Amino acid sequence: MDEQIEIPGGTVVEVIRRAAPLPTLLISDETDGDVMVRRLRFFQPDTCDEGHLVSDHIQSEMLLGCDGRVNPGCLRQHYHGLMVAALGLVAVPARIRRGFVLGHGAGALSSFLAEVLGSTITAVDCDAGVVVAGQKHDMN
Repeated sequence: MDEQIEIPGGTVVEVIRRAAPLPTLLISDETDGDVMVRRLRFFQPDTCDEGHLVSDHIQSEMLLGCDGRVNPGCLRQHYHGLMVAALGLVAVPARIRRGFVLGHGAGALSSFLAEVLGSTITAVDCDAGVVVAGQKHDMN
């Protein structure tokens, strides 16, 4: 665990530092209003101070239940909601039995589609580290 990184209103679950140019990954459980969420964040190391991380970006976010497990039936990122809405414009979601997601990330969208639609989802991503982090922390 990296004690230098603090998340207001949350707990750092794991920090995965990677060689440049890949961003550092941070998995955290945080309070967001009245709910708990698990987030996977990207950080870029500060070029002046390797111990300091900048450029915080939430890559994936999933709702945590009372039992501390992620809820795959709830999307939290706005861009995920837009993707699902667009899917409804081009297809009848209830009829989708197989799907393909390009840009799997930690797996929030793929998990949601599989859970809600009962579909088989194939997903790919160019960053295996993000996929592995998502699997390790039940985000996909």
